[in-house]
Amino acid sequence: MSVEIRAITADEMADLTRLNAFAFANNDDDPADEQTLQPEWTLCAFVDGQLAASHAAYPFRMRFNGAAANAAGVTA
Repeated sequence: MSVEIRAITADEMADLTRLNAFAFANNDDDPADEQTLQPEWTLCAFVDGQLAASHAAYPFRMRFNGAAANAAGVTA
């Protein structure tokens, strides 16, 4: 068994969408839903070349006592 940890590619985004739909029991496959997640915001595990687990973080900025700071909103 080989395990690879890396960001997903744009070509693999459909696999990520299917994995998240399965994990969160989301059967709503509306093609009109806008995909905002970018591949470079992900970190995924591939077992024997197949997507097995995922993590993603949406980058944003927030303020602490008036100073802007980078932050990340963790998602699936």
